[in-house]
Amino acid sequence: MPHYDYACRHCGFHQLDVYQSINDKPLVGCPKCKKRTFERLISGGLTAFVAQEPSTIGQLADKNAKLNRSKLSEIACQKKENEPQKEDRSHIRKINKMTPQQKHKWIMEGD
Repeated sequence: MPHYDYACRHCGFHQLDVYQSINDKPLVGCPKCKKRTFERLISGGLTAFVAQEPSTIGQLADKNAKLNRSKLSEIACQKKENEPQKEDRSHIRKINKMTPQQKHKWIMEGD
């Protein structure tokens, strides 16, 4: 059964080596953000051999690339979660442009 890699366009979450039948429909729901922006990634074909440990520089590079790809996706998700939300400060600019009479009216009556 082939395996596929998926990535979310919205949050950047990566899921590697999802085993699916060729006849199965692609996944669309991201398990992290629950949006329908999950897509299959295009990757290389199947390998014709099974190796326990990499025996060539190319095999070692492929193994390291796969490990780095999963670590980078985890780091990207953590950074996105830790980002502070930007405040809407448009009301401050609006208040700063008011005359003292308008400010008094805004305080007493609201927007």
